[in-house]
Amino acid sequence: MKSDDYVFGAALCLGLKLFLAILQFAATISGLALWLGWPWSAAAAVAILVSLFIYFNFFGSLLGAVLGVIGAWKGWGWSFLGAFLLFFWFPVLIGVLALLARIKAAANNH
Repeated sequence: MKSDDYVFGAALCLGLKLFLAILQFAATISGLALWLGWPWSAAAAVAILVSLFIYFNFFGSLLGAVLGVIGAWKGWGWSFLGAFLLFFWFPVLIGVLALLARIKAAANNH
C-alpha cells in the first residue's frame, strides 16, 4: 500500500467525522429546542456547552447523544432507528466486528 492511500484514507475518515459532528451538533440543538421548548439561540448555546463537556466526561457524551437522538427523531422526523444509529453507530460497529471475528475464529477451529 502506498503512502498516498493512507493519506487519502485519513482525509476521508476526517471528512466523514467532521460531517457527522456537524450533523450531530445540529440534531442536539434541535433536540434541546424541541424537548425544552427553548429558542434556537439558547439551545445552540447549551449545545456548545454539552459538546465541550463531551470531550471531558462520558456522561456529557451520553447526554449529547440522547439529545441528538431526540432532535433527529422528533425534530427532523427521522425514524427512531436512523436517529439512534446516527449517534450510537460506534457500539453497533464494534458489535458487528466482534461477531465477525467470532465467526471467523469458529470457522478456523473446524
